[in-house]
Amino acid sequence: MDLAIPLDIRSIFLVSGIGSLLGAGFLFGMRPRAGELREAFGLFSLAVTMMGAAFIGLGLGGMPDSVAGRVASNVLVAGATVAIWQACRRVAGRAAQPALLLVALGVLALVLWPLSLESAAQPLRHLLGSVWALGFLALALRELLASPPMGDAGAMRLARGTLWVFCALLLARIAGLVAYAGPGAAAGAGTGVLLGWFNLVFATVPFVLTISALAIANSRLAAELERLVGTDDLTGLVSRRVLFERGEAMLERLPADGCLAVLMIDLDDFKRVNDAHGHATGDGVLRHVARLLREALRDDSLIVRYGGDEFCALVPVSSEAAAFVVGERLRHALAATPCPLVQPPVAITASIGVTVHRQGSSLRERLAEADRRAYNAKASGRNQVIGDRSMH
Repeated sequence: MDLAIPLDIRSIFLVSGIGSLLGAGFLFGMRPRAGELREAFGLFSLAVTMMGAAFIGLGLGGMPDSVAGRVASNVLVAGATVAIWQACRRVAGRAAQPALLLVALGVLALVLWPLSLESAAQPLRHLLGSVWALGFLALALRELLASPPMGDAGAMRLARGTLWVFCALLLARIAGLVAYAGPGAAAGAGTGVLLGWFNLVFATVPFVLTISALAIANSRLAAELERLVGTDDLTGLVSRRVLFERGEAMLERLPADGCLAVLMIDLDDFKRVNDAHGHATGDGVLRHVARLLREALRDDSLIVRYGGDEFCALVPVSSEAAAFVVGERLRHALAATPCPLVQPPVAITASIGVTVHRQGSSLRERLAEADRRAYNAKASGRNQVIGDRSMH
């Protein structure tokens, strides 16, 4: 059975190189306007460009025919892995090191130059380039494996899988060079078949790399969009539109005997703040309140900007009495911490309604009940907490 590649390898490299340059241009043009992904896209684009240029040279058959061409072909392919490593650092949220990239390429060129003077040294030259590339790809893979989860996990799996395949290809190439290109070894027909298939798969790496970069960007942008949709712009708290989705998720995590304190926090006389100091100060007071709520409540609480000067909090508690204590603690924290944006500082009090939500009841009904109790607290003189009688 003939397993030889039916296509001309040079043609494959030429087509791959041209496609790689087009893909690199697309990646560069699709860079986000700001953030770590912009720099990561630039580095991925550089890596694909370097590989594409090397493939075009190999396809045309001109680069390996001179000492400079031999060095350039190896530096472009092996050096591209340094750019991939730096791009993965940015994806992982770490700073890139452009100076290190330039130094690494220079060192690689200096090491390869004496090995490019004689054609007989080609196997050793390819072996060195492969080991070099494998080392930097391992560093890139380590960066992605340590990267915090952001966006679609499938995109990160694709990127990691691409690097795993790339590393496997290089390991296969290194093994082939050691086995067939060592002293006294003769390359037979089997070697040519393996080399042909290696080159065919290797030529697809820039395309898969481009797809992986785009997948990561798409997942990150989707995650950012979801975050913006679920976040109140002014306070940075959770927005009302995702309250029920996240609240139901909290209920599912509760133990069978657990309960959830539902608190509606309505600031007292907030219109007076806007009338006396202006809306900019009013916005500052709302941000101040949001900060106090974060500080006063547990990390596993859900704090929501419910609308206007109303806030909502869902807090896992052990009992009805504990829910009332949480409300009193919030009321005291707000009253004891005026907002210092103006002089004298703006006094803040709140009317708080508290109820308890257990598994099997309706979150919407509990929110409505807490809202009624907050209204009753306001009607009864403000700056107080109203809950079930059993809470007191």
